[in-house]
Amino acid sequence: MLRNKLICITATLSMAMCQPLSASQDPGLTPYEPIIQTLPDHTAGTVSNRMSLDGKWQAKVLPKGRWHTVNVPGELAMQGISVEHGQTVTYRRKFTVPADFAGKRTIIRFNGAYSYATLRINGRQVRTHRGGFTRWDTDITPYITPGRINTVELDLTDPVEEISYASGYAHHPIAGILRDVVVFSRPEHFFTDLRIDAELDSTYRDGTIKISLDTDFDATPTADGITAEVKYDGKTVATRRFALRKGKNDLTLPVENPAKWDAEHPNL
Repeated sequence: MLRNKLICITATLSMAMCQPLSASQDPGLTPYEPIIQTLPDHTAGTVSNRMSLDGKWQAKVLPKGRWHTVNVPGELAMQGISVEHGQTVTYRRKFTVPADFAGKRTIIRFNGAYSYATLRINGRQVRTHRGGFTRWDTDITPYITPGRINTVELDLTDPVEEISYASGYAHHPIAGILRDVVVFSRPEHFFTDLRIDAELDSTYRDGTIKISLDTDFDATPTADGITAEVKYDGKTVATRRFALRKGKNDLTLPVENPAKWDAEHPNL
């Protein structure tokens, strides 16, 4: 019998909207964003909250190259375009951001672009990224116009001093957007890195739900906080509303004498 864990509880979190963000509406560069965001199944108010940018792009090898039509994803060498180590390749593509992305956050995701990347949206430099086989997300909300045609450009260089030098292992120069590209929307405010754990006290009678999450805003319990609700057999057995602070939040919700779980009594 498993007596030291409370596994039986479903926690539901609900969050209201809060005030619009004031962060990084530049004209500078978007700060580096190390967190890979969860791509939501649906974003309220959108017909579809994602669009693929796979397909035909334009690419040229600088400084005097001509534009080629290339396939994304795909290595340029496999499409008959030679790129020497240290040369810069520029990709560009026009795309229409859905009108119902307005009022939400628009994220572009590159699942792999080799190797040192500089991203521009509508002619404005947004950020750089180093790492040819790693996924990276960028919030491009301040740079795009929903309902209009927008332009994405990506400069890619495999620097001579790059320690990984994957081109050497491949025995040909690796260059290009190697994996899928997607644009998706998220609510204006949301939380990330959500984790929910359940524990019993030393007497195995009462339990505690521990909730960990990151947010990008501050909120009070009465304004734009979150509600945690525990249900058993369709009935609410514990609930609490929490304040939030920007960054990491660790929340606890006591549950009095919950139905325990073991292999013979799989209460959920």
